Amino acid sequence: MILTVDGICQYQNEEETTSSGIVEFTKVDLEYFEIMVFDYPFGYDDNGSFTGRCYSLDEFYENYPNAEFNINIECYNGYDTIYQGIIWDDEMHSLFTTMHIWNYGDIIYRIE
Repeated sequence: MILTVDGICQYQNEEETTSSGIVEFTKVDLEYFEIMVFDYPFGYDDNGSFTGRCYSLDEFYENYPNAEFNINIECYNGYDTIYQGIIWDDEMHSLFTTMHIWNYGDIIYRIE
């Protein structure tokens, strides 16, 4: 699985640089891949609940074929890579999103 990234931030010698590139997952189990799209990320009617939907990769592409994902948080937990952030759909609506990638191989960042 390969994710194309417009901006990867790197910090070296207290300096930040941004590059484009790809993130390559060498072994992914798509059966356990899921993307959760939340309608209300911070609670609904101030009661702490939420609404949303969990998608497989195919379902996500079917419903959001041109979505852009702005990743704010990345977490590596054993074999589960988690990206959280905002997706922007064709109508430029922003939706809070969590992506879970079940991977058991290498994660390679290739910076251009």
